[in-house]
Amino acid sequence: MPLFLRVSVALCASLAVALSMVVTLNLLKYDETLRQLDHERAGILLSTLSHSIIIAHDLGLPLAANSLAEERATARKKAQGIEDLILFDHQGVILDASDQGRIGKKLPDAWRGEAPSALQWTARSDGRLLVGRRLHSSFGEEIGGLLAIISARSHAGAFQAALLRWPLKALGILLFSLLLSLPLIYLLARRLRKLVQLVTDEASPSLRERSS
Repeated sequence: MPLFLRVSVALCASLAVALSMVVTLNLLKYDETLRQLDHERAGILLSTLSHSIIIAHDLGLPLAANSLAEERATARKKAQGIEDLILFDHQGVILDASDQGRIGKKLPDAWRGEAPSALQWTARSDGRLLVGRRLHSSFGEEIGGLLAIISARSHAGAFQAALLRWPLKALGILLFSLLLSLPLIYLLARRLRKLVQLVTDEASPSLRERSS
């Protein structure tokens, strides 16, 4: 194989491996960033809801009298991927949820996180992200909590778009880099060939003398 082709193939392979690694790492980082955004959006939503519920409770409204139907509808419009918002009492009994079959049942232990005393926690169940927040009255008494259930497909569309877009960009960078470097590789290959030929020509007389 000509030297020019060997250098071109080696350069192409090196660039392809490097770009593949960069794209893979960026996709992993992008996926983690999307998950973090889901967590932060849910945390802000729960913090806002908790303030209004606590104020109403301090004014005498029973926790069970709260309905999250309006907040649930708004959250689904603003925060992509919100499947449900759940309100539960201090014993973990569900007071309000979009799935009426859950009302009156106890919140599964796996949904309450690994830190029982934490104000806010996260957990995972069936691939879904669960973000919870405990509710405390103005006197510091725990009165219940809120839980946001975020779909596992909350950012599937954005990730799939990146999965299609970024490899194509990497391929474009690879082709563009090769087009820019091919003339330089060709010139270097010619000079290297001439240098090798010059060294060979100079070494040939001395080799012939030694052999004679």
